[in-house]
Amino acid sequence: MLQKKWLYSPPVDAKNVKILCDEWKVSETVAEVILSRGYNTKENIESFLFPTLKKLRDPYELRNMEDAVFLLRESIIKKRRIIILGDYDVDGITATALMVEFLRKCGQENIDYFVPNRIKHGYGLTESSTDILLEMDPDLVITVDNGITAAKEVQRLNNEGVLTIVTDHHLADTEMLPPGIVINPNHPKCKYPFKEISGCGVALKLIMALRKSLRDSGFWNIETPEPNLLQYLDLAAMGTVADVVSLIDENRIFTYYGLKVMNEKPRLSIKVLQRLKKIDRITSRSIGFQIAPLLNAAGRLLDANIAVKFLLSKDEKEAEKMSKILDETNLKRREKESVMLEKALDQCEKQKDSPAMILVSPDFHEGINGIVATRLVERFYKPAIILTKNGDKLKGSGRSIPELNLKDALSKCSDLLDRF
Repeated sequence: MLQKKWLYSPPVDAKNVKILCDEWKVSETVAEVILSRGYNTKENIESFLFPTLKKLRDPYELRNMEDAVFLLRESIIKKRRIIILGDYDVDGITATALMVEFLRKCGQENIDYFVPNRIKHGYGLTESSTDILLEMDPDLVITVDNGITAAKEVQRLNNEGVLTIVTDHHLADTEMLPPGIVINPNHPKCKYPFKEISGCGVALKLIMALRKSLRDSGFWNIETPEPNLLQYLDLAAMGTVADVVSLIDENRIFTYYGLKVMNEKPRLSIKVLQRLKKIDRITSRSIGFQIAPLLNAAGRLLDANIAVKFLLSKDEKEAEKMSKILDETNLKRREKESVMLEKALDQCEKQKDSPAMILVSPDFHEGINGIVATRLVERFYKPAIILTKNGDKLKGSGRSIPELNLKDALSKCSDLLDRF
């Protein structure tokens, strides 16, 4: 059986540690960590310790950015109806809120959003979520944190006369790439150097480019003042931390400044959560363990649209009411997770000699399958797929280990699957 192995970096030179401590005024522990991670020049040490917005890359380095900005700017000027299609996790929720909030600042009133229900519609742009979108009668649909494999659905929207911009960060499948404008650092043809940016980070890049384009065209004025993008970095920080992408490079910049915003000038929803969870100072840990689980719970057991509405709320009573709903939903999630994990562990006993665990039960909740799969991988260090049985259908989530690419494994048996 495979087992987790700790790979230790070679010891760092004590002289270099002392030099780093003296030069940067950091402790020996911090200096050792910095050096062992390969930060050994003044420039990259400074970038790591003191992130700066000046280090953000030009958003136009992302493939199709120019086309996306042109279409979006034209849609704003012509007051087309725009719908944002998000995802039900924190990355997708924050990306949805970010796009809606910025476009409203652009004076766009004919704008709405839709986050599919995990159980009713499935993940992202599916056939059923496309049905809902068409009922909303959009001129333009912008996906955030999803859409990179929705070739058929994007084509359907286009056939119905709906313009589309797909923004995503997930790995692409060359056989399922959607047509038209696609912004994704992991697109096979995209040469953007930093591939680990979150879905909310990609959405932020789009509004960075759009804001500059509108400035160059003389769009901003007294009635429609140019927004300060700092105020959106709190959303980018939440999406980045919650999606567990590496806090390096641009992700580190988004998170560093997003945390400053959350602590120095927090939006109403964050103030309400700070009071509810008794958070003195927000850190990346606060986001990961106190804030993100509440937002995620909505998408797991309830409806992620309430989490978007909460983040955008300007009414204190409304925000407090929604925060309590989110907190109660998260408590229910924890209770269900505990019961499910116990049942899953019972099934694992029968599969202890198998190279992977594939567990099935009508009692498994679709919104919690992924969490339980993660717990099993942590415990047994082998791939796990948790499936909910509903009639003659099985639907679930999987997690894997570095030795097995689960997506590739599923691709080899795709003839047996409706969707993956």
